[in-house]
Amino acid sequence: MQAVTWLIASGIHPKANTTTLEVAKDLATRMDYQRGIVLYDLDGTVVRTKQSRATVKRHVGYLRELGALVWLIHGSKRNLRLPGRKYTATATVYGAVIPPCYDEAMGHRISYQGYESRKIGVTEQGRLRAIAGARTAASRTPGPRTTKHREPHSGGPHHDGPVSEVGGKAKATLPRARNSTSRRSILGRRVTALSFQMADRIARRLRHLHNWTQRMTIPELSWVLVDRVLDGYDEFQIDRWLRENAPAVIFGIEWRPASPHRYLAARLVKEHSVELADRERAAQEAAAVEPMANAAWRKLCAERAAAAAEAHVPRTAQERREARLAAQWDIGLVIDHLQEQGEDDALDLYGTRLTVKAVGLAASRHFHAGLARAYA
Repeated sequence: MQAVTWLIASGIHPKANTTTLEVAKDLATRMDYQRGIVLYDLDGTVVRTKQSRATVKRHVGYLRELGALVWLIHGSKRNLRLPGRKYTATATVYGAVIPPCYDEAMGHRISYQGYESRKIGVTEQGRLRAIAGARTAASRTPGPRTTKHREPHSGGPHHDGPVSEVGGKAKATLPRARNSTSRRSILGRRVTALSFQMADRIARRLRHLHNWTQRMTIPELSWVLVDRVLDGYDEFQIDRWLRENAPAVIFGIEWRPASPHRYLAARLVKEHSVELADRERAAQEAAAVEPMANAAWRKLCAERAAAAAEAHVPRTAQERREARLAAQWDIGLVIDHLQEQGEDDALDLYGTRLTVKAVGLAASRHFHAGLARAYA
């Protein structure tokens, strides 16, 4: 949605306007978070946006022309013949994408191409732009909340959190420090007012999107998210992290934590310990000494190489003639040599004809059966 808003505001498409943004919002609310796919649902979109069918079709086309929407499956009028339904057509499936011009303008570093491309980092220009946007968002003071925009009440028990009621409005505050030292996050980092404000803003926007986070208060969730904000996570990355660490994903749908904020904090600490262990292992591997860096090992390898060179004496033509003459009367000599010294040395000593014959006999079941009867 950030990319769509930027594309419409930039004026790249002369006909894209607020109606295009409204249609995009309807698609985004029904979109799969993992793959970014959504069913077209033309009739439902017409009802929800209160626009005509022609208008919805036209503005969906504008989204495709802007590069924010792609066809994944083309729908058709062919009847799928589903049980209990007289007629069901094939649905059209769209996929949400971000055009390269937006990534270039935002300073994003992209890996892979096409629908599988992903953001892997930011350039220096993108980093400065993100910092400026975060400071601008943090400096905004939220307006008074109305009943229409309040978060829905959760069905589970409520937890007391560091919330101060002033004039009927909930204001997020940092937990009281027991001493004059700076406040520390769950992972022991120093928490600034700016980082907590960003975490509080993200918590207010994401809390109602997950059924299990609704059992947390806003200050509880924002305090857990402070470390993710300090790690440089944006809102979409934190939303994905919450989905990946949902209790239903980790332990199954039957288990629900009594204190969701403590469960999420434990997941955060566990991930941090795994990251520290990986960094320590990588540092140990980088600092490990190569075997050839040891003088004693190099000396031993040199001595073994010299001994092997002295032990190898080139064969003479007379030795080859005598070995081949003996092998003509006893092919077992070649078979034994193959097993002990290998095929290359056998070719050098006995030649190609005798070696090929010995290989064939060694693979023959009748030859081994005859040997067994001879020695029985």
